[in-house]
Amino acid sequence: MNPSGPIVTLLTDFGGRDGYVAAMKGVIASLAPNARLLDAAHDMPPHDIQAAAWSLMQYWELYPPGTIHVAVVDPGVGTSRKALCIEADARLFIVPDNGIASFAIEHAHSVSIFAIKPDIHRPGVVSATFHGRDIFAYAAGLLAGGAKKPAEIAEPFAQIARPDWARPVATSTRIEGEVIHVDNFGNLVTNIHHSQMGHADWAIASVRVGAQLVTRIYHTYADVPEGTVLALFGSCNTLEIAVNGQSAQVHLSCGRGTKVVIEKGILGRMLTPA
Repeated sequence: MNPSGPIVTLLTDFGGRDGYVAAMKGVIASLAPNARLLDAAHDMPPHDIQAAAWSLMQYWELYPPGTIHVAVVDPGVGTSRKALCIEADARLFIVPDNGIASFAIEHAHSVSIFAIKPDIHRPGVVSATFHGRDIFAYAAGLLAGGAKKPAEIAEPFAQIARPDWARPVATSTRIEGEVIHVDNFGNLVTNIHHSQMGHADWAIASVRVGAQLVTRIYHTYADVPEGTVLALFGSCNTLEIAVNGQSAQVHLSCGRGTKVVIEKGILGRMLTPA
């Protein structure tokens, strides 16, 4: 039991000047005054679900069990899309059903998915444009304050949204994915996870991103001379295309949505992460 109350993280595309984040915090604080409200980020590109999904994946499992992650980038607000309560490895996600939690839960050990019941919302009329305040923050506050358990505010739900960018297509000799994120260094981060590669079966592999062929998967950026293109598995064990000391985005004129293909062959050698 945590005497200080559970941690609630907030990830949105609301920015900081309009009071929207403060409104969500007010709803949660009124229901769970002992909760610790932590800002993950509020500068996600507007309506960019994929960017938010990537950001959420970076941090969710680093917080202790019992943490509630509220992530609201919701271009479908006010439509029939569901509001979800997802339990993954003893953490909770309160999110819209639009794929925002796809990367986070893809490699969780245990996942249970629930749809928040229609009657779970702030008293009165629910705003068609601010479910972040009226539904997601309210549900998080009920859970953080101990007034409700997940099974009391939601019911089992199976048919969640699975965006095309959430997972690559794999065969025994080829994995086809795409660039899903360009980080602050210009590295091209893909949706290909190391767990999909195996070890022995992919001891030899080559990587193609756009028109660029990389004939080896390296371990660190410094394994190649400065200015050289390389592929490696980054801190989240997802494949990255980088240029040592430079921006791969600029160097290769590639960005999100660029096709990336790993193929078995004699062209390269994969080095497994330490």
